[in-house]
Amino acid sequence: MTVFVVYLFLNSWRSTLITALSLPTSVIAAFIAVWLCGFTLNFMSLLACPLAIGSLIDDAIVVPRHRAATGARRGTGGTAR
Repeated sequence: MTVFVVYLFLNSWRSTLITALSLPTSVIAAFIAVWLCGFTLNFMSLLACPLAIGSLIDDAIVVPRHRAATGARRGTGGTAR
């Protein structure tokens, strides 16, 4: 669903693919790090997961839009890549 929302807002397959690859990678890496450090998945760490995912998706949407706006002001075309 997250990947669909990113595509809906950005209308770019490249940004959608980057999000689709980075989201599971970062979640799996976080759980592996928690396991290697011997921590438990308590209530606070499970609440932090949606916050981190939201930050990742926010950056996936805001950064290309900012690049497009900056490029448009500079006269370089301003396409979000």
